[in-house]
Amino acid sequence: MGFIRGLFQSPQATTKAGDLTSPEIVSLLRGQSGTASGIYVTPDSALTFSAVFACCRVLAEGVASLPWITYRRQGVNKNRATDHYLYDLLHNGPNADMTSIAFRTALMFNANLWGNGYAEIVLDGAGRVTEMWPLLSRYMEPLQRDADGVLIYPYRDPIKGLIRYPAWRIYHVLGPTLDGLNGLTPVKLHRQAIG
Repeated sequence: MGFIRGLFQSPQATTKAGDLTSPEIVSLLRGQSGTASGIYVTPDSALTFSAVFACCRVLAEGVASLPWITYRRQGVNKNRATDHYLYDLLHNGPNADMTSIAFRTALMFNANLWGNGYAEIVLDGAGRVTEMWPLLSRYMEPLQRDADGVLIYPYRDPIKGLIRYPAWRIYHVLGPTLDGLNGLTPVKLHRQAIG
């Protein structure tokens, strides 16, 4: 009789107290939350839902297709500043591996799913920007201030461990926000509808 009862019980009912490996407990420990449908929705899992993917793609590619150009003001006029050191980096590609459109698409996909898009700014010895590399928003922790009040971006790189970036080393695309520092995660806000 126990076998037959087990067939009709929900997985939640069979989870033993103290079982820290159950999917429900693991999801809760990761900060994920369930829905009325019983589906746990995260930014990563939501991307497998075709409507979420389509919305993220349209928004990301729409923003990425806009020109990213440096200009120089000359009186009331403005002209392209093609001789500015940032022109090539912004217009053509921020690093050796990505085009400008691929870079901006990656930033916007992160911003659409997690509420924030981040990129690491790499400087040369003279303090000039030479590269920008996208960071995965899933690894960025909420922003903090150090003892001197300087804004810090704590990033938990899966290989390098915790990196505490000062604000001037991060390009931050901020989504809708309540505090002006951390974007709201759209998937978490709409997890019930997605679930």
